[in-house]
Amino acid sequence: MTSATGGVNEEPIIAHFVAHAEAIVAMEFDNSGMLLLTADRRGHDFHVFRIQPHPASPSLSAVHHLYVLHRGDTSAKVQNITFSLDSRWVAVSTLRGTTHVFPITPYGGQMGVRTHTSLHVVNKLSRFHRSAGLSVEGRSNSPISHSESTTFMQSLQPYHNTTLPPFPRPTIVQALAQLRQPFALGSPPGSAGLVMPGKIGVGSSGISTASQRQRHSSLSDDNGKPLSVCAIFAKSRSWLLEPPNVTREASHRMQRKSVDSLFVMAGHGALIQYDL
Repeated sequence: MTSATGGVNEEPIIAHFVAHAEAIVAMEFDNSGMLLLTADRRGHDFHVFRIQPHPASPSLSAVHHLYVLHRGDTSAKVQNITFSLDSRWVAVSTLRGTTHVFPITPYGGQMGVRTHTSLHVVNKLSRFHRSAGLSVEGRSNSPISHSESTTFMQSLQPYHNTTLPPFPRPTIVQALAQLRQPFALGSPPGSAGLVMPGKIGVGSSGISTASQRQRHSSLSDDNGKPLSVCAIFAKSRSWLLEPPNVTREASHRMQRKSVDSLFVMAGHGALIQYDL
């Protein structure tokens, strides 16, 4: 990773790390420029990193591996990656014509109702955890219950230095939704599908999973033809398609939601809005 504004005497490299064991075919930064999603040529898993640059030297920078987004066991080539504006959602589209939607957080860790149903990004620790002196894992940080000096010193620090270990371990996340696009408009029912489980859950092993997740294959699995798909998160615009004689309250139109709509366009040229 290099800097575009590096001077003659400045080191252009910000961070250097191994993202995958296979060759990387796609990558995308979020709107803040801190999160980086990478995909290898197999496309089984996508990795989300948080870049922590250091102003003094690139050797002092840190790269946090936050998430491993599991797409599936079949190989697929990634063609489009998009983050939501608040970096709580990411959508990855493959040449199979399927867009996989994953819930994430800008700071890593597990997801739930508290992190993804509010109108804004919440703190990593809830008020209960902060007031009770609990860590993310739920263990007490009180110096009375721990005799180790390192734990005691960490409890006295209000903010952890993100460029120093220990670094967070990645959380494995499965797709919360799979959006399949047809090859042409007017395709028979079932040619385009939506898999949308009802909630975000965390398994007993600490791995975030989507409850009642189903497996569906896209149309390109059968005929092997690639399908061009692109996606982006944006404000809902479905009310623009209503008849002019239909009156709606302005407050309802401007009602804020916890997540923006996902707009997907495939090779047939139709723009489809999905409300998550």
